[in-house]
Amino acid sequence: MKTLIIYASHAGYTRECAEKIASYLVKEATILDIENMAADFNVEPYAKIIIGSYVHAGRIASKIKRFLKKYQPLISQKKIAFFLSCLSKDNFGKYLRQNIPTPLLNQALSKTHVGAAVYYEKLNPLERFMLKKITGRNQSFSVPENDNIRRFAEEIANL
Repeated sequence: MKTLIIYASHAGYTRECAEKIASYLVKEATILDIENMAADFNVEPYAKIIIGSYVHAGRIASKIKRFLKKYQPLISQKKIAFFLSCLSKDNFGKYLRQNIPTPLLNQALSKTHVGAAVYYEKLNPLERFMLKKITGRNQSFSVPENDNIRRFAEEIANL
């Protein structure tokens, strides 16, 4: 049973999570950065599709949203799961509901919050200013949810 992990990463943390999830799976998974996805990409060969995105200002990556819209008829025939990288664990459910089409969200066999990381050096000046205002920090930091990542991958492996 082939597994696809497709993700969008702003600064690299969501990519790291996709790789960790793949490392926990018993069988090999195809990991695809949505930035490198061909316009005619075929999801048909995959039985399981794991979709991950960062959340910025309450929104998932626009390319992930477009992917979900374009492929919804095909994805709805697959075993699907979602993971989000965001600073606000308390808003995880809200971010899912606001960004994932309801039928896909209801169909998802697993959903998890994977934590977040902020790489200060990769932020533009406005993002640095906002980070300082919101968190009081002016340096890189991470709040990984490694147990969530492991449990999520184990759930996927057992589907």
